[in-house]
Amino acid sequence: MLWLCEAIRQKEGTGSIDDTEVVALMGRDNGLRDATNEELVFQRADRLTLANAVVSALPKNIDIVFAYAGYAFIGLCFLALILGASAAASAFSRTTINIAFVFLALLGPHLLSLFWMVLLLFFGSRSGRLSLANGWLWLSERIGRRHDGVFLVESLRTLVSRADSLPWLLMGISHFLWLLFALSSIGFVLIFLGVEEYAFVWKTTTWSRQFFVRAVEITGWAPALIGFSVPSSDDVATLKNVDSVRKAWAGWLLGSLWVYGVMPRLLLLGVSCWTAISRLRVLALDFSNPHYVVLLQRIRNAFTPLHDIVDPDPGNVEPTGRELPSLPGSPSAQPINAIIPYELRDPALLASIATGNHLTLFENVVDHDSQSSTLTRIRSQSIQRIIFACDSRNTADRGAFQFLRILKSLCPEVRVVLMHRDSAPPDKAANWVAGFNEIGFAESEVVSDLSSLADGASNL
Repeated sequence: MLWLCEAIRQKEGTGSIDDTEVVALMGRDNGLRDATNEELVFQRADRLTLANAVVSALPKNIDIVFAYAGYAFIGLCFLALILGASAAASAFSRTTINIAFVFLALLGPHLLSLFWMVLLLFFGSRSGRLSLANGWLWLSERIGRRHDGVFLVESLRTLVSRADSLPWLLMGISHFLWLLFALSSIGFVLIFLGVEEYAFVWKTTTWSRQFFVRAVEITGWAPALIGFSVPSSDDVATLKNVDSVRKAWAGWLLGSLWVYGVMPRLLLLGVSCWTAISRLRVLALDFSNPHYVVLLQRIRNAFTPLHDIVDPDPGNVEPTGRELPSLPGSPSAQPINAIIPYELRDPALLASIATGNHLTLFENVVDHDSQSSTLTRIRSQSIQRIIFACDSRNTADRGAFQFLRILKSLCPEVRVVLMHRDSAPPDKAANWVAGFNEIGFAESEVVSDLSSLADGASNL
């Protein structure tokens, strides 16, 4: 919902959203008088999804872009695994292994990425636009371009940045991808070492033998602490090609990959995720923003002031003229009882029940246009009772429940009929009942027999 509200706020900057009717409708809903600022903004966003064609497309586009972002992330994960395997295959392409080359080939990218991240933080670049994870956002934008992908990703970026959680979120994604790279490298190194015998050598033109011995001692200190075998100084200097020395070199290499490749990424991933999640939990709309200041003032000004009404003494009331008859279809006309079918597959079944019980049968609500025409008709008539009939075989969605909320704000009594519960999948029927419960209908108030409600309505 926060993402939707932020997208609406940015869309309103283009002048493509008119909420005059929605705000007026909210002003007539006394149940919103004591609502918080957040509840008012959320309620307005929900109602705009039904009343405005531009906004009505946003929830679906958000779901699509979110799904595309998931696909893009999965694709990047597979790419990280493939690159890790390729790096290991390139390093072990020959049976004679240059130790320095293998070490740098498998750990060099990690060290460079960490150095790059430190540079970005040092120079104050916290937007994450130059991070590896920003490629994921860019890919999500490109894939979802037909569904407002660029706009929605930017609105999400703006929203998340408000809690200063965007850098931590992007860093967490980057660390996760690098972790997959390291684990893939280690996995394939184990495979290569298990199926082939390698001779470990060191080749250099500029560095002395003592430098190489010292480097192995320094890099092997941490792996040795957690149980990995490390070659001795004599083994490093002489490079004996015997089984024990080869195993020691293999242990040093695997230990270095684990200690300097996997463990830092795990630690940084944990810190990034914990920080991002803790900040996202307190993420909220910025009501100090001028947009929301003006919006909330408009909504609260739309509420009709409540006044004490004192009925006159009937004995002192004298007629002042001939009483005018009520016009058909006006709010002062005879109250009616209505049945509103929602996406029913066989709405004709309701015709006989409506006729036999003196109920007004509205059109089957199947899209945005039919919703709008139904709401317009309800506002122009005096509706005493509404029977909302839906099909439990359909999938319960947010649009149905929001439409039902609006009906409750327009009519003093709304009843719910969930048809075909016996033939519907249990999970679909349960989703409908759960949604009705959130709106305020107890499970006992959700009936399956339309005739009982229709008989009750005809007796009013």
